[in-house]
Amino acid sequence: MISINANPGQTILFAVEVLDNTSTRVDGYVPLLDYVRNPDGTQLLGTTAMTNIDTGLYQVSIAIPSGITAIGTYIGSASWLHPNSNAVQYALFLCNVGLAFGSASVSPA
Repeated sequence: MISINANPGQTILFAVEVLDNTSTRVDGYVPLLDYVRNPDGTQLLGTTAMTNIDTGLYQVSIAIPSGITAIGTYIGSASWLHPNSNAVQYALFLCNVGLAFGSASVSPA
């Protein structure tokens, strides 16, 4: 499992590698971002094809909501078929969203 730290309003990148039996990155097996769940369990994003950025390397951008209600832990999953066996492979990630410096308010200057 991958763990990412972020702030409200930030866009994160989630990337996966598609590897064959020799641990070589290969194309042709485009991963899908299956879902991203908000801290309250509701769905933030549904199924989205990931973008190929290099041989066997795929990424997707995820916009974290803004504001105090965005704080918490998001969970996401991506899946793809293994190039040699066609078995479904999964990558899970957690995105821990907190406030910079732990401050929930701003005082006037």
